Amino acid sequence: MKINSFIILFVIFTVLLISEESSAINFYRGSLHQHTGFSNLYGYDSNPFTTHDNCLPIGLEGHFIGYEVQELADEAANLGLDYLGFSDHSYCIDAGEFGTVRNDCVGARNGTFACLVGLELSTEDVLGDNESLLHCYTGANGRGEAHIGAYGINTFIFQTPPSVHCPSSPSAQAGINAISNQGGISILNHPHPSPTTSTFLDFESIYDVSGYTGVEIWNNDFGSLTENITKLANQMSIGIPMSKALDIFADDIGSMTVKRAISLIKEAEMAGGKIDDILDSVATSIYQVEKLKKERAAAISSLVVQGYIIFFIFIGIMLVMQFKIIPLTKDVQGVGGLSGIGNDITAGVPVSTGGRTDDLSRPLLYMLLLQGLFSGLAIGKLSEGSIKAGVKHSFVMTIAAFLITTGAKLFL
Repeated sequence: MKINSFIILFVIFTVLLISEESSAINFYRGSLHQHTGFSNLYGYDSNPFTTHDNCLPIGLEGHFIGYEVQELADEAANLGLDYLGFSDHSYCIDAGEFGTVRNDCVGARNGTFACLVGLELSTEDVLGDNESLLHCYTGANGRGEAHIGAYGINTFIFQTPPSVHCPSSPSAQAGINAISNQGGISILNHPHPSPTTSTFLDFESIYDVSGYTGVEIWNNDFGSLTENITKLANQMSIGIPMSKALDIFADDIGSMTVKRAISLIKEAEMAGGKIDDILDSVATSIYQVEKLKKERAAAISSLVVQGYIIFFIFIGIMLVMQFKIIPLTKDVQGVGGLSGIGNDITAGVPVSTGGRTDDLSRPLLYMLLLQGLFSGLAIGKLSEGSIKAGVKHSFVMTIAAFLITTGAKLFL
């Protein structure tokens, strides 16, 4: 499991370490990433014969029927949720439709249900992943798309151009600033790729922006981590202290990076440090470590390829010697006509080639097998830092040497 698949999850949960006991925390259940019908093909009224409220473009959404605020609020109440945060896409709605959601949201509030007004703002981002599928700009001046959840805002924030993916403005930082200027909170949505969308529309510039309120950590499921997260939530709900629950979580994950980070945050929090600065430092440190690992892997990969190329060139040289060069010497029987000192003549001195060509095939094969064995171990040490990791490379090389030399005897 790569650490970057749950860095954000880990950082957000550890914020709760500021409370000594989970029983002191008030938990509220709800959704902060809720779309109305305005973000669907048939619009707010779910009527396929009216087009004024439809979402265009629809390439990313793929949903036909949506619901109004009150319908979603009623369903949320039936499910026991305490709130919904509505955030229709900025490329789907305009200022008037934003006002409709805001007014309906105010009407849906009551003593047990909170309705938050918001917007999912599309911003310019680094071009990457599969965003070209959205007909985003490519080339030297290409740009991608990032999504920011804006809540507690009263005025619609425009993207330019409207009704398109990968807008030219605002930038991710400008979008955060615009939300803050209205006194709202900004959430960086789906910052890392989800299990179902590969690397599609993640937040490439997440480490280049500042001033945001939070980061979305749950948008669908956690894949193989779902069981661990469910266990963590259950432990918190029955009153197990957050610090202990996080320790169990780290033990279940089995990642030394997570264990060290949790230990560091707990110690710093107990010493009275600023938890937000600590979390930011730990997250940045983990990110830098993972980035360095990737850069090292990229640099080493070329050495691995070179190692394999050199090995196969060595096999070729051995085959040329065995089947081309050595056979040329088999008819040499001796050296004659050589003049010595004075009138003595040395003639007919027998010279042996050391046996037939076939007699050399076995030593050459042994040489290739040894070369493959030690070359593979060296590649493993370079690429993964362990000689044991080179066993698989040694296996591939020795098998390749054996099959190539055996096949050469049949066809050469």
